[in-house]
Amino acid sequence: MFKNITIDEKNKDILIKAISKDRINHCYIFVGPTGTNKRESAIEFIKAILCTEEEKPCNKCISCVKINNNNHPDFIDILPTENSIKISQLREMQRKMNIKPYESNYKVFLINNSETMGIPAQNSLLKSLEEPNSRVVMILISKSSQSLLPTILSRGQILHFNPLGRIKFEEEVSNYNLNTKGIEDLYNLSQGCIAKAKYILDNPEEILKFDKFRDYIYNIIKRDYNKVFQFSKWIKDNSIPNEDVLNNMLIIFKNILYARIQVDINEGKEVSDYLTYESIHDIIQDIIDLQSSLKYNINFQLQIERLLLKIQEEK
Repeated sequence: MFKNITIDEKNKDILIKAISKDRINHCYIFVGPTGTNKRESAIEFIKAILCTEEEKPCNKCISCVKINNNNHPDFIDILPTENSIKISQLREMQRKMNIKPYESNYKVFLINNSETMGIPAQNSLLKSLEEPNSRVVMILISKSSQSLLPTILSRGQILHFNPLGRIKFEEEVSNYNLNTKGIEDLYNLSQGCIAKAKYILDNPEEILKFDKFRDYIYNIIKRDYNKVFQFSKWIKDNSIPNEDVLNNMLIIFKNILYARIQVDINEGKEVSDYLTYESIHDIIQDIIDLQSSLKYNINFQLQIERLLLKIQEEK
């Protein structure tokens, strides 16, 4: 298992032992930022649960092939509709839980982007967790445990998927022949999330887009008022997802914070004197709060323009 997936050794051991000892919990919660191979690891684990061969997953048996083709009747892949997991989807899941597996010993439900569930949806899910079916396995994928109810967290086995440290990250991208500056830029942009880093390497225009993004933010910090609305139009014209806008802003302001408190850091140094430590901290908190509100139907363009204007006013 996990031969071609970068995954934390502790998580790997937990999941491999669950398969080898046939001690599979009724609920797992995979938590971590985008690009840490949560979904890839979940699919690999699900294939192993449903695989019919000794070496699991074999990727050759009919079960593995069906999962790879996304047509296994005992694997239900639940994705957000209109940016969130709806209570109607969970009620349909509960209905399917009462039906015996068609081809396997288990029926496995994968709930993607679990952080997008509202409180009513989470309460609906809780009913399934409180009365687990021995033939059912649920895997929740979430960017943050804070967005899930404590009662849900207490009923699942939580596995944390963390970004890679610098040394491990360099090992993973060593085949790409990057120079020191290239590795530094890639690590900074991906924040150590290896799946995101490999996507960037396959799409080098993403680095140029981030450079342009950062230039806009730096100019806004330097009190160029016109850049606020130019930037808002630019992210809309380039169809940059709301989540990516906030992730990039978080990366930029964290680097500015590091530059503000450490004299030997170059990234962010150019604008670090424009903001106090307290104001940078407040901006980062505002970005995090806006990230949490994405699952609601907000006017994102208006909210981001308000945040940018606030950044200009900070001293």
